[in-house]
Amino acid sequence: MTIKECFDFVDEVKPNYFSNERKLQWINEVEGLVQTKVLLIAPEDVISYTIDGIDTKLMFALPPHDNIYPAYLSAMIDFWNGEYDRYANTKRMFDERFSEYSRFIAAAYRPALKWRHINR
Repeated sequence: MTIKECFDFVDEVKPNYFSNERKLQWINEVEGLVQTKVLLIAPEDVISYTIDGIDTKLMFALPPHDNIYPAYLSAMIDFWNGEYDRYANTKRMFDERFSEYSRFIAAAYRPALKWRHINR
């Protein structure tokens, strides 16, 4: 999923007034979690996106796990709109999807094991 595709999906299912720049900030937040918590990339090596290229830039989590991005954006929209009951639901949906993605990566690719072997 490209960043633009994520924005378009979220804007369609959850109409909002937030700018693409604000939504990109949230994408960078969740992408930072993906890179540091799941893929075990050092914080100083985390890739952040700029507004240029959102039409073609793919994010790290691939299908079917790319559903974490619209879930996170939906949760942030609910939070910043002050819709805290909705936020609790959308945040729980994000947390479940993020946990599923984390388990998949840990089982399929074992990033911690690869890192340990590299540093020997």
